[in-house]
Amino acid sequence: MRSRPLLDGLRVIDAASFIAGPVATTILADLGADVVKVEPPGGDATRGMDLELAPGVSGPFLAVNRNKRGLVLDLKQPEGVAILERLAATADVLVENYRPGVAKRIGVDYARLSQINPRLVYCAVTAFGARGPLRDRPGYDAMMQAYGGLMSINGHAGQEPARMGTSVVDMGTGMWAALGIVAALRQRDATGRAVEVSTALFDTTLMWASYHAMGYLASGVVPEPQGSGTAMIAPYQAFPAADGWLLIAAPSDAMFARLAQALGAPALAAEKGDAARGQALYVEYCSQCHGGRGEGWGWGEKIPPPPVPIPDLSNAEHMRQLSDQYLFEIIKGGGEAVGRTRFMPAAQRVMSDEAIWDVIAYLRSLSRGVEAPGKQER
Repeated sequence: MRSRPLLDGLRVIDAASFIAGPVATTILADLGADVVKVEPPGGDATRGMDLELAPGVSGPFLAVNRNKRGLVLDLKQPEGVAILERLAATADVLVENYRPGVAKRIGVDYARLSQINPRLVYCAVTAFGARGPLRDRPGYDAMMQAYGGLMSINGHAGQEPARMGTSVVDMGTGMWAALGIVAALRQRDATGRAVEVSTALFDTTLMWASYHAMGYLASGVVPEPQGSGTAMIAPYQAFPAADGWLLIAAPSDAMFARLAQALGAPALAAEKGDAARGQALYVEYCSQCHGGRGEGWGWGEKIPPPPVPIPDLSNAEHMRQLSDQYLFEIIKGGGEAVGRTRFMPAAQRVMSDEAIWDVIAYLRSLSRGVEAPGKQER
């Protein structure tokens, strides 16, 4: 007999938009909660982002809004606020990410809704938190990556600052929010009283940069961009190979000895410590690449795992290998991983394998700047 989902019976109102708040509620939905997403009349902004899979439904929107039911409310009108209050009266959790002061102005802040429902867990996703000199400022993922220093350590030295290629601050904040909500539910169940949870994009940024900041505080050395590697471990970076890029991670002397054996250069194993290992591997790499002319190693011929090839997301076979475990089930509306999958109304139809490969083909064309390839290229 199949067990019930962990959060079965929990009712969540998702009044958030963009990425961070919806990530939190999607995690709760994946764990079995009944999530009702509340959108303004124009819809969540992510509906129009990137590639539209159907009218009003984009890849980013589906990624952070699966397993939810949908409702449109105009919270600029008293009638819309009244409906949200009725929803909150019977909900366990409400998540919002309104601009500073908006929730209080329209009457859906924690003070108001906890009076209506004394057992409500209310989560506010903010830019800079509820206290401090920046609390009233708005913020977005890219701004936080810059303001919190992440862009100063990403990319390559001498080049323009680089934003990380996915919304790590938004998604990380959503994960913190989900964790805070689950902890608050435990407290609510113990005390019977409402709990207010607050998460901030800036807090998440500082967490991602924490060990770099700690290193600076201890040494006074300002961290620099580190490309694909890290100043703390070597070898632990990407190398160009004859058939693509690969990432080599041999962060201990024992692992490095096995790597040296695989490279046919066992003498390298005599090098001990991160700096020596990294320098030795680089010299060996240059010598085997015919004087540094760039032909590189053939990763599949010379180096067994753990070196990892680095495909891009246009690699259809790589996508299939990943999605066999999870992604295709989400796209197709399967549910083995979560028990059930209920897409938002505009995307309730189940996509066929043929349609999925058409989407992947289109994504490949975007990455290459050419017309979408035909089916023969799959």
